[in-house]
Amino acid sequence: MILVLQDPKGETPAVSVKGYLYEEDHYTNPQSAEGLHRYSIRHDDDDMAEPRTMENDVLVNWFGWFFTETDLNLNGKDYLRIVDWNWGDELNH
Repeated sequence: MILVLQDPKGETPAVSVKGYLYEEDHYTNPQSAEGLHRYSIRHDDDDMAEPRTMENDVLVNWFGWFFTETDLNLNGKDYLRIVDWNWGDELNH
């Protein structure tokens, strides 16, 4: 899965991040493998198939766990907006 993330106010350039989605069970709380960072994805209120934000932990509208080698450094931010995404390794534009 590839995601394009941007801060909520759009003050920084968007960043593409590749990773792996685990969506089997929200409550198992899987641990990150060595070298991977784990984040939660929140889906759209009206469309459960549309990921909208990347967060440290999501309770409502949980889309899945996202594992990536990239440290998204959410320190001080509640979330990053998902401005584009694709299930494959590339964006379809």
